[in-house]
Amino acid sequence: LRPDGLIVISVRPDSVAYKNGLIIDDEITRINNEPVRYMPVSMVRRKIFESELKNVVITVKRQAIVIRGGQS
Repeated sequence: LRPDGLIVISVRPDSVAYKNGLIIDDEITRINNEPVRYMPVSMVRRKIFESELKNVVITVKRQAIVIRGGQS
């Protein structure tokens, strides 16, 4: 399966993103309800930072891993 957005590869511990729960391997799929799948990274950065990090809604897809124990 291909990603629908941008994969987060790092998050600074002192950042607003970190404080709001963004983690490595999250997939950013929308910014302010606008899909980012074909959006250049430079435009994504501009949309986030030009807003001065005020009123930015970032939609994230997070992978869940389910581990099931075997039966004895």
